[in-house]
Amino acid sequence: VLCYHYREEMAPHLFSLLTKLSRFYENFDHLFTRDNVVAAICKIILVHGDAVPLSTLCPTLNQNLPLSKDRDDADYVVRSIFYLIENHGEKLQDLGLSGFVKQLVYASDQNTYPKVSETSRNQIVAFLKQHQNGESAIATLIQEAFSKLPTRQKSVLRQLMEA
Repeated sequence: VLCYHYREEMAPHLFSLLTKLSRFYENFDHLFTRDNVVAAICKIILVHGDAVPLSTLCPTLNQNLPLSKDRDDADYVVRSIFYLIENHGEKLQDLGLSGFVKQLVYASDQNTYPKVSETSRNQIVAFLKQHQNGESAIATLIQEAFSKLPTRQKSVLRQLMEA
C-alpha cells in the first residue's frame, strides 16, 4: 500500500521490500497470506513497473495465480497482468503465462470475483476474444483454463464472449 500511494518515497526501498515479500512465499502455506502477497506485488508492479525485476517476480506470480482465497484485490492483479502484457509481452511469454491467463479467465466471472471493476472485466473479455482462437501459446492457455472452469462459470464466460 505504501508503494502504491507513496511512489517516490518508497522507490529507494523497493528491492528490500520485494525481498521481504518473497520470504512470505517461502515460509507461509496459508492461502490468504499468499494471495495478499500476490496482491502487494501486483500493486508494486502498477506503480514501479519498470523497476521491478520481472525475471524474479513473474515466475512467482505465475505459480501462485489465480487467487484462491482472498479475492478482494483481484482488480489490482488483473490490471497488473495487463500492464505486464502491454509493456513486457515478449518477455512474459519466455517467463510463462499460464497463471496469468488462468487469472484472467477466472476473473471474468463477476460472481466469483465481484471486486474486479467493469473496466477490467471488459478488458479481460476483449483480450480473451482476441486470443481465444488460433494456435498461439495464449490461445492454448485460454482453452486449457476454460476447460477447467466449473460448468456455471463456462456458461457465464461464453455469454460474455458472445455479447
